Amino acid sequence: MNGRQPLTKTASKAGIEVCFANPGTTELPMVLALDSEPGIRAILGLFEGVCTGAADGYGRMLDKPAMTLLHLGPGLANGIANLHNARKAKTPLVNVIGQHNHLASGRRCPFSYGYRSPGQYRIRLAKNQ
Repeated sequence: MNGRQPLTKTASKAGIEVCFANPGTTELPMVLALDSEPGIRAILGLFEGVCTGAADGYGRMLDKPAMTLLHLGPGLANGIANLHNARKAKTPLVNVIGQHNHLASGRRCPFSYGYRSPGQYRIRLAKNQ
């Protein structure tokens, strides 16, 4: 068992029945976990703003918690306005945001091309002229 299975099982036990998702490649394992959890239905959205808005509307109309699955930080940024509205309305939401696996950087992972750990950067200070 890994982290994604307890997350989906806990979400299902907490009453979450739907997940509005705009996944990228880093979230594919989570998509597989959602697919194997019979209590949660995944709905694909083509833009993060649509997913967060739909989750907000679902939560407000049915007074049930909804879940979103968004792609990385930019995906969260695309949906943040609707999440702000959901927060103001006290809509019950659970947001899952993907993150690149930085441990794979030494294995020539195709998604980590050009990645450097913080210790590998050299900072050169320009002298005032």
